[in-house]
Amino acid sequence: VGANAPNYTYGVEETTSEVTPPTVTLSATKEYDGTNALAGNDVQVFTGVTVNGGAETLGFTNATADSAHVVNLDANYITSITLVDGVNGELESNYELPELNANTAAVTITPKTLTVTVDNAGVTREYDGTRNAPDDFAPSYTLAGFIDGDTEAVLTFTDALYNSKDVASATTLTVSGLDIDSLTGTLGSAATDYQVSQANPTVAATITPKAVSLSATKVYDGTLDLSGVVAIDGLVTGESLVISAALANDANVAAADKFIASLTVLDGQSGLVSNYA
Repeated sequence: VGANAPNYTYGVEETTSEVTPPTVTLSATKEYDGTNALAGNDVQVFTGVTVNGGAETLGFTNATADSAHVVNLDANYITSITLVDGVNGELESNYELPELNANTAAVTITPKTLTVTVDNAGVTREYDGTRNAPDDFAPSYTLAGFIDGDTEAVLTFTDALYNSKDVASATTLTVSGLDIDSLTGTLGSAATDYQVSQANPTVAATITPKAVSLSATKVYDGTLDLSGVVAIDGLVTGESLVISAALANDANVAAADKFIASLTVLDGQSGLVSNYA
């Protein structure tokens, strides 16, 4: 070349080249809706190609999952999908799909949330020294958030307890361990396709004072004083109250209709006056 150019001859040879399209990576996540259709932002298509500092992206249509349900015996995956050109001019023809299986096109279906309200009214019982719910308490629920085709759910719970054992501070009852046992509807939804909005909802509840009775017996001493002889019947086992300044209405043995005319009752070491009536 240059000064030696006359010493050479040139020819043009035709050659061919082939560009192999890269394989995209797929994954999908959506909330349970009773169908196996995948649309919108459900599917993520990763090209792995960057042009001028920006990652190329593609769209898709006609995507379906193997299962519509959250929990399956086998791993869920995309069973069909059609790639389409990206919004920035990316060409789907430059890429190819992988063999569709749980490793290359995994699908995650997340549970649909049911909003749960415990709507029992007038929940109450007499003081018994515990935080236990009333013996006849059975939670009543209002549920919202079913997809079309599902109508109701059976819920289970593990316990129900007051926020306090005492009359003055017991204001709510907490239903704990709330879970979905079964679904009713036309879609074949499983209990695991839904989740409750809260596992431990509360409902307004009260505790009323426990009724007790008083009695006194003493040997005649000519006074009204009943110090040390007043008994309280009906206290919760293990609890006591302190009585002082107790007086009878009459000091005589023969007088009829004698009763405790006055006394002062104070909290005991293990009992609160406000828990009794």
